[in-house]
Amino acid sequence: MSVGEIFDHHFVEVRYENGVILNSQCRHAKGAMPKVAEEIQGTEGTLYLQNGKIVDRKGETKWEYRERNAPNPYQVEHDELHAAIRNKTPLNNAYYGAHSSFTSTLGRIATYSGQQVSWDEAVKSDFNIGPKDYAFDAEAPVKPDANGNYALPIPGETKVPWKA
Repeated sequence: MSVGEIFDHHFVEVRYENGVILNSQCRHAKGAMPKVAEEIQGTEGTLYLQNGKIVDRKGETKWEYRERNAPNPYQVEHDELHAAIRNKTPLNNAYYGAHSSFTSTLGRIATYSGQQVSWDEAVKSDFNIGPKDYAFDAEAPVKPDANGNYALPIPGETKVPWKA
């Protein structure tokens, strides 16, 4: 594979301590049904983020996002950022960004390894996916082999980094 070592499809189930379950998936494989979706299962139903609906266990829509009645959340996010910059007021979303980025990193590790991945184990480990040096001329942490191919992760064979 000459385009990198990243899968073109993932499915991750995230289970939170409060019982909420998030299923996140993406698939872009040629000839397959493309799908990018997140679903959050709670005690009373499921939130389908791709169409903005909450559906109860009987299949009835209990809530539906309607742009005419509510602002687009992506636009609100930008409006709040721009207002904070203009008004020189603090807007600190770093926790949410770090939390969601780490969640997605753990999901990718789970997909690649085929193993259950624990947030607490990862935090306690010395695992690091960052480059050794942050510079435009820094050496790439992942390199192709002599034939120009990248090593591919194989679920069931690829190890969880802090358990390898």
